[in-house]
Amino acid sequence: MLVSLFAAFFLSTGCASASAGTSAHLTFEPAVSTAGSDPFPTPSAGMKIQIAPGEEMSLDKLLDEFSRVTGQNLLISKDSCSALKSVPTGLNRSVDVPANEVYSFVENVLAHNQYVLQVLSDHEPRLLGVQSLAQGRNSNRSLSDLAHYVPVKDIGLYARHPAVLVTTMVELPSTDVRQLSNSLRTLLSDAVSQQIIPVGNTNSLVLGGSGAAVANLVTVLRECDEGAKRAEEARQKEKERERKEREESKAKSAEEQPK
Repeated sequence: MLVSLFAAFFLSTGCASASAGTSAHLTFEPAVSTAGSDPFPTPSAGMKIQIAPGEEMSLDKLLDEFSRVTGQNLLISKDSCSALKSVPTGLNRSVDVPANEVYSFVENVLAHNQYVLQVLSDHEPRLLGVQSLAQGRNSNRSLSDLAHYVPVKDIGLYARHPAVLVTTMVELPSTDVRQLSNSLRTLLSDAVSQQIIPVGNTNSLVLGGSGAAVANLVTVLRECDEGAKRAEEARQKEKERERKEREESKAKSAEEQPK
């Protein structure tokens, strides 16, 4: 898979502009400390996006500065590189983005414009692929081609990443996962960015989508599973209470029978 990816993409420096231009440019804020366990360490600086009235910044310039402050190396296909230059961010005014909000802010802009990030390396040197969902659909690429597997114990680290595609597996011991997956699958609209699959004869589900969506779904499903567990325990207690009442009633009836 990595061989084909490296063949299909090239380093984003080939797509980068020589300068951000006079109408839209960025400056940096003071450094903020890095979170050691986070696969996306806090950037070395924030971003100050300045946009002149009536003019917008393109996504390629936004990604240039995102790469600079985060230390993430970006791989962008030739087609995507051309498209990014012509797609504006959609921002209506200048904005200061603190270092600890850079990922969330930039990824929300990317997701809004139908672009996602593919984690190719989560350690130094870090590497992210920039993918167009529209191009992914046209090329019949699936989520499994683009998503990064994350153990469910670590999925919380991706909760603030709306443009990073991930898959994980969650166990729901008190839930009929096949029935649940059939119900949830009707809500899925895009095979490139969404997935829910029951695993064999287990009580586990494979979930796929953006880090933010999957992390939220894991939380909701676990709460539902806990609710199902409590409901089942309540039913069992009620059955046990009814059984004891029947036995006591039978014993009482037997005592009242004439000898």
